[in-house]
Amino acid sequence: MELILLENAEGLNFKNSNTVVVDCKDIKPCIGCAGCWVKTPGICVLPDRVQHYAENITKFNTITIISKLCFGGFSYPIKRVIDRCIGYLDTFMVKSGNDMRHGKRYDHSFHLNVIFYGNTSIGEKEDATELVKACCKNYYIDSYNIEFVNSFATAYILLGGEKNDAMYMNHDDIIIPKHIDLKKKEKSIAVINASPRKKKAASEYYSNKLIEICNRLSNNEMKIDKYYWDSTKPLSGYEIMKFTEYESIVFCLGVYIDTLPSHVIQNLQRIDEYLYQYLKNHTYGPLADNIRNTRIYVLSNNGLAHGNQSIHTIQCFKNFSLKNKFNWVNGMGIGGGPVYANPKTDYLLNSDSKEVYDAFTKFCDSIVNYDQNERYSPIFTNCHIPIDDYINSINTLWKKALTRNLIDK
Repeated sequence: MELILLENAEGLNFKNSNTVVVDCKDIKPCIGCAGCWVKTPGICVLPDRVQHYAENITKFNTITIISKLCFGGFSYPIKRVIDRCIGYLDTFMVKSGNDMRHGKRYDHSFHLNVIFYGNTSIGEKEDATELVKACCKNYYIDSYNIEFVNSFATAYILLGGEKNDAMYMNHDDIIIPKHIDLKKKEKSIAVINASPRKKKAASEYYSNKLIEICNRLSNNEMKIDKYYWDSTKPLSGYEIMKFTEYESIVFCLGVYIDTLPSHVIQNLQRIDEYLYQYLKNHTYGPLADNIRNTRIYVLSNNGLAHGNQSIHTIQCFKNFSLKNKFNWVNGMGIGGGPVYANPKTDYLLNSDSKEVYDAFTKFCDSIVNYDQNERYSPIFTNCHIPIDDYINSINTLWKKALTRNLIDK
């Protein structure tokens, strides 16, 4: 049996009777609660049609994904389903080479086909290929195939789909407001906690710590505003324009299955489409200068041991920035993210964490004291705890959570 994931399956038909089609339209995003690991293992806690998708994967020997190629990764409807199926993996961590990953929950594997469509750069295709490989590693997939085609129609017909006018799908409409002349604020930074868990996320700690260090480095001369990206409320046109007021925008978020959470991809797609539509109806003018002079940074943390697990998240933001002519500057990936994001103890101030704290300070310095003549390279830090000890500590926390929920495992 083959499972096919489509961004919108309305009006589309496949001749093969051994296929099951998932329409990814209007699916709620993952809320990052880990309930599918500690409350209802293998089953999502959100009571909708996707709730049992993770366990249902075991019914299929082939899964095919058709996705628009977005900034070197999946589109947001596809990523929503991928995120919601994380319960396919086991709760507990296992060692993998010199790193770690979640173990297998089921004695099952499948062949993965991924077809990306859209006219994009060679660099984005290479990034997408590496992302798929990373997902395959974490999902214990040994057999996979990746293709790139120009259009959705081509991808659809490749799979045996019947031609239909509905295949030429449009994006959701975005209301384009009248021109707003927003002036750039000097020494201004917008810090965005883009985690779906908002104040309950590790990203809340990291965004607050970033603000603290930036204020210290600038002697409180920077104007820093903090925002949250709600997973249930996409950005409006006004909010998109408002962000171009700032000299720097710093996105703080965790890694969700090797890359961005789906609602972040959705907002980036909306910004991309908004700017495209806006510039069709207005002269470039001051907006072009605002965009070119808006510097983009990413601070990404992940629960694995190595910071370079955030590379795909950073690359997606870089591709987004370059496509829309923002000034991409740099990204930082922090391994062992939950270790340092303790609300009661500031572990970054411990002597054992000095290397991580120094790297964090260096990243903040690139924001406060940006030098247009310097070429910045991504900064990655690893958890300072030995890998075996870190895995044991994480699994102890998982075990406590399962016990608390009266689950014997």
